[in-house]
Amino acid sequence: MCLGITSGLSSILSGKLADAEWVSEIKLQQAAFTIEGIATICIPLAKSFEALIAITVVMGVCNGVIACLIGPIAFRIVGPRDVSQAIGFYFGILSIPFTVGPPLAGKHECTSMTRITV
Repeated sequence: MCLGITSGLSSILSGKLADAEWVSEIKLQQAAFTIEGIATICIPLAKSFEALIAITVVMGVCNGVIACLIGPIAFRIVGPRDVSQAIGFYFGILSIPFTVGPPLAGKHECTSMTRITV
């Protein structure tokens, strides 16, 4: 719930921020990708529920920025004629780690748990 709420609010705010002339949409999205990656790495380090919520809020904000800027950045890079194909390609490529990642993570977790309990 925290991720969804912060992502939605962040989408609205980052859209307004990206409209400013002094803000680079691409650099803003790159910063969001970097911060979200660092936050993801920090998840196992969370020793309390509050720390996990803080990481989740950071991830939600970054996710909102990323989602909000996909369209404008694709439009800027490929132009109005090919923007739908560019966004489709982006989501097509993104579907690979989203499909393969969870089973691999689960397999690793099951293997680790088996070693601990045996």
